[in-house]
Amino acid sequence: MSLDPLFQANRILTEAITQYLQASNDLATAAERASAASVGRDAATRRQAFQELSERGNQARFAKKQLTDTVRRLRNTLPGAQIESLAAKLDGRESADSALTLVRTVLTERIWSAA
Repeated sequence: MSLDPLFQANRILTEAITQYLQASNDLATAAERASAASVGRDAATRRQAFQELSERGNQARFAKKQLTDTVRRLRNTLPGAQIESLAAKLDGRESADSALTLVRTVLTERIWSAA
């Protein structure tokens, strides 16, 4: 019994967006901790906070690449409007680092590369 390809594509896209949003939130939290630790005198605490910030940054970059690759792969299966709609539903923000903005950028790439 195979799953419907559109259902699978939606699930894969939802997972990629959710992972990206979680990684972005974790990075923001780590940045706040590192900022707070940078004022303190304890070098070990600062080092640990900035190490966590570095790790979270790597995770966020990986999640961004994974989301970008997922959208590129799925835009042949799902209509662009449906991909964008799902990103808007899960994220809704329109900031520079939002999943919605990233998805729109990737969908626009297709238009430019097809020309």
